[in-house]
Amino acid sequence: FLLAAEYFVVMGFAIWAIVEVYAHHPAGSHVFSWSWLVPWQTPGGGPALLAAMLAAVFLYWGWDSAGNVNEETEDASTVPGLAMVYSTFVLLIIYVFATTAVVMYMPNGAMQANSSDVLTFMAKSLAGNNKLWYLMVIAVVSSAASSTQTTILPTSRVTFSMARDRIIPKVFAKVHPTYLTPWVSTLVMGLVSIIVYVVSVYASGGLGSAIQNAILAIGLLIAFQYGLTGIAAAWYYRHLLFQSWSNFVFAGIFPLAGGLGFFYIFYQAAKGLTVAQFWTGVGAILIGVPLLILSWIHNPGFYRQPTESAGPEDRGPTRPAAMPAE
Repeated sequence: FLLAAEYFVVMGFAIWAIVEVYAHHPAGSHVFSWSWLVPWQTPGGGPALLAAMLAAVFLYWGWDSAGNVNEETEDASTVPGLAMVYSTFVLLIIYVFATTAVVMYMPNGAMQANSSDVLTFMAKSLAGNNKLWYLMVIAVVSSAASSTQTTILPTSRVTFSMARDRIIPKVFAKVHPTYLTPWVSTLVMGLVSIIVYVVSVYASGGLGSAIQNAILAIGLLIAFQYGLTGIAAAWYYRHLLFQSWSNFVFAGIFPLAGGLGFFYIFYQAAKGLTVAQFWTGVGAILIGVPLLILSWIHNPGFYRQPTESAGPEDRGPTRPAAMPAE
């Protein structure tokens, strides 16, 4: 319900802004041009495009939440995957349409001055003395709350799976007796998120700088994660790639190209970041090295298991039997 309400409000104001541009041509507005959607015509060239792609990676982060809750989903073999595919296209339409409306309606200087919440500023400008713009405030606040959920949700499920495989402390595998969710992992990841947020705001000298630094630094983390995931997916399904053209394209070419593309974005974008932004992102990755060593010492048997791959007789990935969770 919250998600539908957010989309309704954002798309409603976006349509309003576009109509306003063509009907009344407010000062500083721009008529839509298809060249805005052509990557090689990006103002500022390659560096600006890479920074935008890193921000886009951050924006899309969370679309895979449906896959992380597959154990809590009906028809887990099909529904989460379809939800992820559908959400990709839905997000693309919403992001492009809303961004186009903002660029069309708002002067360049106004966008820069109100970059922390450009949607609310646009809504307030459209509504004038009318209090309708408060709907956008509610939508933005609701979206912020939703973002905290989509941040905590996948990390809590990942730590739950890792604890179940005994590569991190087993307390993270505790399941709530009533709600049947990994409650310890959820609370810990939520607490960690709060601590990281407070520290980042303090270290960055303000909320606006903290958001900008977080988008770019976390964008590096996501690009690294998705890059590994794409390459690993193509490798896992390597024995199925030549069974059909669809397997070759969707299980081989697309994930491999996507993975390599993410690493390219990571490399090129990292060169344009500030020292603080770079080490926030890369430092978070490097923290995993000593944690991996401790995990190896804790349960070396897990890392000595034979690697898995989908065989010709398989339709999808296999998973080991679930270890008992406390």
